[in-house]
Amino acid sequence: MELAEINLSGPVGNETRRVWYEPVAEPEAVPLCLFLDAELYLDRVEAANVIDQLRGVGRFKRHRCVFVSSGSSALRHRDYTCHAGYTRFLTECVVPEFGRSATSMHTLVGLSLSGLAAAFVALQHSAIFSTAICQSPSAWWEREWLRRHLPGAKRTAARFWISVGDGETESDVRHAPTNMYQGAPQLDSCRRLAESLRAIGADVRFNQFAGGHDTACWRAELPDALMWAGEI
Repeated sequence: MELAEINLSGPVGNETRRVWYEPVAEPEAVPLCLFLDAELYLDRVEAANVIDQLRGVGRFKRHRCVFVSSGSSALRHRDYTCHAGYTRFLTECVVPEFGRSATSMHTLVGLSLSGLAAAFVALQHSAIFSTAICQSPSAWWEREWLRRHLPGAKRTAARFWISVGDGETESDVRHAPTNMYQGAPQLDSCRRLAESLRAIGADVRFNQFAGGHDTACWRAELPDALMWAGEI
Protein backbone atom coordinates (compact mmCIF):
# COMPACT_ATOMS: atom_id res chain seq x y z
CA MET A 1 0.00 0.00 0.00
CA GLU A 2 1.37 3.39 -1.00
CA LEU A 3 0.80 6.05 1.66
CA ALA A 4 1.36 9.81 1.62
CA GLU A 5 1.52 11.98 4.74
CA ILE A 6 -0.03 15.28 5.78
CA ASN A 7 -0.47 17.27 8.99
CA LEU A 8 -4.02 18.34 9.78
CA SER A 9 -5.15 20.81 12.43
CA GLY A 10 -8.64 21.15 13.79
CA PRO A 11 -10.87 22.19 16.67
CA VAL A 12 -9.06 20.10 19.30
CA GLY A 13 -6.89 22.41 21.36
CA ASN A 14 -5.18 23.79 18.25
CA GLU A 15 -3.05 20.65 17.92
CA THR A 16 -2.15 19.02 14.65
CA ARG A 17 -2.31 15.34 13.83
CA ARG A 18 -0.22 13.40 11.36
CA VAL A 19 -2.35 11.55 8.84
CA TRP A 20 -1.24 8.85 6.42
CA TYR A 21 -3.49 8.29 3.41
CA GLU A 22 -3.81 6.54 0.09
CA PRO A 23 -3.55 8.98 -2.83
CA VAL A 24 -6.41 8.45 -5.29
CA ALA A 25 -7.33 10.12 -8.56
CA GLU A 26 -11.01 10.76 -7.73
CA PRO A 27 -11.47 11.10 -3.95
CA GLU A 28 -15.06 12.27 -4.28
CA ALA A 29 -16.07 8.84 -5.56
CA VAL A 30 -14.45 6.65 -2.89
CA PRO A 31 -15.72 5.75 0.60
CA LEU A 32 -13.16 6.03 3.38
CA CYS A 33 -11.89 3.44 5.80
CA LEU A 34 -10.60 5.69 8.56
CA PHE A 35 -8.27 4.11 11.13
CA LEU A 36 -7.70 5.79 14.49
CA ASP A 37 -4.53 4.93 16.45
CA ALA A 38 -2.52 5.07 13.22
CA GLU A 39 0.79 4.12 14.82
CA LEU A 40 -0.66 0.96 16.37
CA TYR A 41 -2.49 -0.06 13.21
CA LEU A 42 0.43 0.59 10.88
CA ASP A 43 3.36 -0.57 13.01
CA ARG A 44 1.96 -3.34 15.22
CA VAL A 45 -1.30 -4.58 13.71
CA GLU A 46 0.25 -4.25 10.23
CA ALA A 47 -3.09 -3.18 8.80
CA ALA A 48 -1.60 -2.05 5.48
CA ASN A 49 -0.29 -5.57 4.84
CA VAL A 50 -3.63 -7.08 5.84
CA ILE A 51 -5.44 -4.81 3.37
CA ASP A 52 -2.95 -5.53 0.58
CA GLN A 53 -3.53 -9.25 1.08
CA LEU A 54 -7.31 -8.81 0.94
CA ARG A 55 -7.07 -6.74 -2.22
CA GLY A 56 -4.80 -9.36 -3.74
CA VAL A 57 -7.72 -11.80 -3.67
CA GLY A 58 -10.27 -9.23 -4.83
CA ARG A 59 -11.67 -8.20 -1.43
CA PHE A 60 -12.07 -4.79 0.24
CA LYS A 61 -11.20 -2.86 -2.92
CA ARG A 62 -13.70 0.02 -2.77
CA HIS A 63 -12.38 1.93 0.25
CA ARG A 64 -9.66 4.53 0.47
CA CYS A 65 -7.65 3.98 3.66
CA VAL A 66 -6.69 6.86 5.95
CA PHE A 67 -4.72 6.49 9.21
CA VAL A 68 -4.94 9.23 11.86
CA SER A 69 -2.21 9.56 14.51
CA SER A 70 -3.18 9.47 18.17
CA GLY A 71 -0.66 12.23 18.94
CA SER A 72 0.48 10.86 22.30
CA SER A 73 -0.57 8.55 25.12
CA ALA A 74 -2.07 11.44 27.08
CA LEU A 75 -4.00 12.68 24.05
CA ARG A 76 -5.38 9.16 23.51
CA HIS A 77 -6.91 9.33 26.98
CA ARG A 78 -8.53 12.66 26.13
CA ASP A 79 -9.53 12.36 22.49
CA TYR A 80 -10.76 8.77 22.49
CA THR A 81 -13.07 9.03 25.50
CA CYS A 82 -16.27 10.24 23.82
CA HIS A 83 -14.79 13.68 23.21
CA ALA A 84 -16.95 16.18 21.29
CA GLY A 85 -13.99 18.21 20.04
CA TYR A 86 -12.23 15.19 18.59
CA THR A 87 -15.47 14.07 16.98
CA ARG A 88 -15.62 17.45 15.24
CA PHE A 89 -12.02 17.03 14.07
CA LEU A 90 -12.92 13.75 12.36
CA THR A 91 -16.19 14.90 10.82
CA GLU A 92 -15.27 18.50 9.94
CA CYS A 93 -11.57 18.18 9.06
CA VAL A 94 -10.55 14.64 8.20
CA VAL A 95 -13.58 13.46 6.24
CA PRO A 96 -13.85 16.63 4.09
CA GLU A 97 -10.11 16.45 3.36
CA PHE A 98 -10.15 12.87 2.10
CA GLY A 99 -13.73 11.88 1.36
CA ARG A 100 -15.42 14.71 -0.48
CA SER A 101 -18.49 12.77 -1.57
CA ALA A 102 -21.84 12.91 0.19
CA THR A 103 -21.66 9.18 0.83
CA SER A 104 -22.51 7.82 4.26
CA MET A 105 -20.64 4.61 3.51
CA HIS A 106 -17.47 5.55 5.41
CA THR A 107 -16.05 3.08 7.94
CA LEU A 108 -14.32 4.01 11.20
CA VAL A 109 -11.84 1.60 12.81
CA GLY A 110 -10.34 1.63 16.30
CA LEU A 111 -8.92 -0.59 19.01
CA SER A 112 -9.07 -0.37 22.79
CA LEU A 113 -9.74 3.32 23.62
CA SER A 114 -9.95 4.27 19.95
CA GLY A 115 -12.48 1.45 19.54
CA LEU A 116 -14.63 3.26 22.09
CA ALA A 117 -14.16 6.46 20.08
CA ALA A 118 -15.18 4.70 16.86
CA ALA A 119 -18.43 3.53 18.44
CA PHE A 120 -19.17 6.97 19.88
CA VAL A 121 -18.52 8.84 16.63
CA ALA A 122 -20.59 6.42 14.55
CA LEU A 123 -23.49 6.80 16.97
CA GLN A 124 -23.25 10.59 16.80
CA HIS A 125 -22.76 10.75 13.02
CA SER A 126 -24.20 7.67 11.35
CA ALA A 127 -24.98 9.85 8.31
CA ILE A 128 -21.19 10.05 7.81
CA PHE A 129 -19.94 6.77 9.27
CA SER A 130 -22.31 3.92 8.52
CA THR A 131 -19.97 1.30 9.98
CA ALA A 132 -17.62 1.10 12.97
CA ILE A 133 -15.09 -1.64 13.62
CA CYS A 134 -14.41 -1.60 17.36
CA GLN A 135 -11.68 -4.04 18.36
CA SER A 136 -11.69 -4.64 22.12
CA PRO A 137 -13.28 -1.22 22.74
CA SER A 138 -12.77 0.22 26.21
CA ALA A 139 -16.48 0.07 26.97
CA TRP A 140 -15.67 0.06 30.69
CA TRP A 141 -14.68 3.76 30.57
CA GLU A 142 -16.43 5.90 33.21
CA ARG A 143 -18.55 3.02 34.51
CA GLU A 144 -19.64 2.12 30.97
CA TRP A 145 -20.70 5.69 30.17
CA LEU A 146 -21.47 5.00 26.52
CA ARG A 147 -23.71 2.03 27.23
CA ARG A 148 -25.52 3.87 30.02
CA HIS A 149 -26.38 6.70 27.64
CA LEU A 150 -27.77 4.45 24.91
CA PRO A 151 -31.32 3.96 26.30
CA GLY A 152 -32.06 7.64 25.66
CA ALA A 153 -30.38 7.69 22.26
CA LYS A 154 -32.31 7.76 19.01
CA ARG A 155 -32.48 4.51 17.05
CA THR A 156 -29.64 3.97 14.63
CA ALA A 157 -29.08 2.06 11.43
CA ALA A 158 -25.30 2.09 11.91
CA ARG A 159 -23.36 -1.18 11.84
CA PHE A 160 -20.93 -2.16 14.59
CA TRP A 161 -18.27 -4.86 14.75
CA ILE A 162 -17.64 -5.34 18.48
CA SER A 163 -14.89 -7.79 19.34
CA VAL A 164 -13.19 -8.85 22.56
CA GLY A 165 -10.92 -11.64 23.73
CA ASP A 166 -12.00 -14.34 26.15
CA GLY A 167 -8.88 -13.51 28.17
CA GLU A 168 -9.75 -9.82 28.65
CA THR A 169 -10.91 -10.29 32.24
CA GLU A 170 -8.75 -7.75 34.08
CA SER A 171 -10.67 -5.38 36.36
CA ASP A 172 -10.14 -2.82 39.13
CA VAL A 173 -6.97 -1.42 37.54
CA ARG A 174 -5.63 1.98 36.52
CA HIS A 175 -3.99 2.87 33.22
CA ALA A 176 -1.06 5.21 32.59
CA PRO A 177 -0.44 8.00 31.85
CA THR A 178 -3.57 9.60 33.35
CA ASN A 179 -4.38 6.96 35.97
CA MET A 180 -7.62 6.13 34.13
CA TYR A 181 -9.68 3.69 36.19
CA GLN A 182 -11.09 0.47 34.78
CA GLY A 183 -13.66 -1.15 37.04
CA ALA A 184 -15.29 -3.79 34.84
CA PRO A 185 -13.57 -6.42 32.71
CA GLN A 186 -13.27 -5.63 29.01
CA LEU A 187 -15.04 -8.90 28.16
CA ASP A 188 -18.16 -8.17 30.19
CA SER A 189 -18.44 -4.49 29.26
CA CYS A 190 -18.10 -5.23 25.53
CA ARG A 191 -20.84 -7.85 25.70
CA ARG A 192 -23.15 -5.38 27.43
CA LEU A 193 -22.34 -2.65 24.89
CA ALA A 194 -23.19 -5.00 22.00
CA GLU A 195 -26.51 -5.92 23.61
CA SER A 196 -27.40 -2.27 24.23
CA LEU A 197 -26.54 -1.29 20.65
CA ARG A 198 -28.85 -4.00 19.33
CA ALA A 199 -31.60 -2.63 21.56
CA ILE A 200 -31.55 0.70 19.68
CA GLY A 201 -31.67 -0.94 16.26
CA ALA A 202 -27.99 -1.23 15.37
CA ASP A 203 -26.71 -4.07 13.22
CA VAL A 204 -24.12 -5.62 15.55
CA ARG A 205 -21.59 -8.35 14.81
CA PHE A 206 -20.13 -9.54 18.12
CA ASN A 207 -16.90 -11.50 17.81
CA GLN A 208 -15.37 -13.13 20.88
CA PHE A 209 -11.91 -14.39 19.98
CA ALA A 210 -9.47 -16.60 21.85
CA GLY A 211 -6.85 -14.35 23.42
CA GLY A 212 -6.29 -11.14 25.28
CA HIS A 213 -5.82 -7.40 24.78
CA ASP A 214 -3.17 -7.93 22.15
CA THR A 215 -2.23 -6.59 18.72
CA ALA A 216 -1.65 -10.10 17.37
CA CYS A 217 -5.29 -10.96 18.13
CA TRP A 218 -6.53 -7.77 16.49
CA ARG A 219 -4.39 -8.47 13.43
CA ALA A 220 -5.77 -12.00 13.16
CA GLU A 221 -9.41 -10.87 13.16
CA LEU A 222 -8.96 -7.72 11.07
CA PRO A 223 -9.46 -9.44 7.68
CA ASP A 224 -12.86 -10.77 8.76
CA ALA A 225 -13.83 -7.39 10.20
CA LEU A 226 -12.87 -5.52 7.03
CA MET A 227 -14.63 -8.00 4.76
CA TRP A 228 -17.75 -7.66 6.93
CA ALA A 229 -17.49 -3.86 6.69
CA GLY A 230 -17.14 -4.07 2.92
CA GLU A 231 -20.31 -6.10 2.44
CA ILE A 232 -22.49 -3.02 1.98
